[in-house]
Amino acid sequence: MDSDCLYVGSTNPDIAGLGGCRSCFPYGRYYYDGDALRAVRRILSNVYRRNESSWVIRKRIIDDLLLTISDTQTVNGLSLLIAGLAQYKSLSLYHMHIIYDTVNFTAISMCGGLANVFGQDKKSQSSRLCVFFTFGALYLAFSIIFATKLHSWDLSGSSQCYSYRLIGDSVYYPPSGGLIYLGCTCCWCLWVLICCGSLQSSSICKGYQEIRNRLNPFLRIRLAFLERLAASIVLLATLQYSVHLYMVIALRISNEGNLSGDSENTWGFGQIVALLTAFSTLIECVRGYSDYVEKIKQLEEVTDTGEAAGMEEAREVNAEGRAQHEGPANRTSAETG
Repeated sequence: MDSDCLYVGSTNPDIAGLGGCRSCFPYGRYYYDGDALRAVRRILSNVYRRNESSWVIRKRIIDDLLLTISDTQTVNGLSLLIAGLAQYKSLSLYHMHIIYDTVNFTAISMCGGLANVFGQDKKSQSSRLCVFFTFGALYLAFSIIFATKLHSWDLSGSSQCYSYRLIGDSVYYPPSGGLIYLGCTCCWCLWVLICCGSLQSSSICKGYQEIRNRLNPFLRIRLAFLERLAASIVLLATLQYSVHLYMVIALRISNEGNLSGDSENTWGFGQIVALLTAFSTLIECVRGYSDYVEKIKQLEEVTDTGEAAGMEEAREVNAEGRAQHEGPANRTSAETG
């Protein structure tokens, strides 16, 4: 039974605290909702003809916001991965599971940024790709270490087990259930990251087309299939959001009473810093809205000026046309008189 786990570990608010979790969860939800909104937007765009100028302004501001969200989330994810790899010997199996589920939100965020706006920021494209592949390498390394520690599952060992009453049962879970869960989610996440990374790196690799042409026909077909599949697979990757969210909540509820030390809800330095980085997104939202209002006003002023100039030009053309039309008639009547 899961209650036989004698020592889950000590509390670690910087990893499993509310601040760190809250700084990651909203971003995954944002991209999850964003995919649905984009689908609705595509449908509505076929129903009515939108104002192209204002649409471009909105898209540019939203793209900047997505990049900011992706950058903030990437920093949080990399921090967790580096901390987890540096302290893997002292971390409990429970906290490694929390880190693994939390960084998967970063993967969702990065895929959303890559698929939607990554290629539009030409100046930072190479640096973002480097960060992207760095995250992928650290994610893979951490997953391997996590799998190794799962193999050492021991109900009587120190920090080598955790309560799993809300995520499995004593027959199927320890440790095979955890390994199956890790294998499925890790492989799927890496598959998504590879597809998105190959899609974006192909746009900046100068010799990509030449290398692709040298490949045999089978590899060329497979590579083209991956490129077409990358955009669709991001939407499917967001389905992992609910899985990892449930795992984090279930693990915390099941194990918070078995941890030694103070409560993990205690606000420490790491939690506060993680939450403060999330506020940069709110600031960017306010700034983006202000820029949107200002640019829309400028667009309306330009439109009004253009319409006024067009009306004045139309009046001049009409006046000239009337003059040309009435001129011969007036001359004819004058000659007749």
